[in-house]
Amino acid sequence: MDNNLEHICTCNNCGNLLVDTNPQVGAEQFNLTGIYTKELVDHDCPVCETDGYLMDLNSKEAPLQTARALWQSLGNIPVNDEEEIDEDFMDFPKGTDVYYIWHWFEEKFNLSVAKDLMGFD
Repeated sequence: MDNNLEHICTCNNCGNLLVDTNPQVGAEQFNLTGIYTKELVDHDCPVCETDGYLMDLNSKEAPLQTARALWQSLGNIPVNDEEEIDEDFMDFPKGTDVYYIWHWFEEKFNLSVAKDLMGFD
């Protein structure tokens, strides 16, 4: 297993995105190194301190929720004047065209970036 691959989960109580080091069986892995700073300890959300509301995100079972979580992370990555990311994002190195990443989202999660992630009708 690649040590750079991590699981993400969300707290359905407060909405925080977290790295889950002890995920449910079958939870999908993403290369999230450096994206999330909050890590679960004993499955307790570090923000609201609950554990009954945590859900591992999996693109097969909850594709839109997973895509939205990753999209939110992409929104924190600076973009230069050439429409390229200025920092590594997941498996995409610095300098990757943002539209290439948008197409990856559409293919990976079978959705429309404009409609499903950006809210355009």
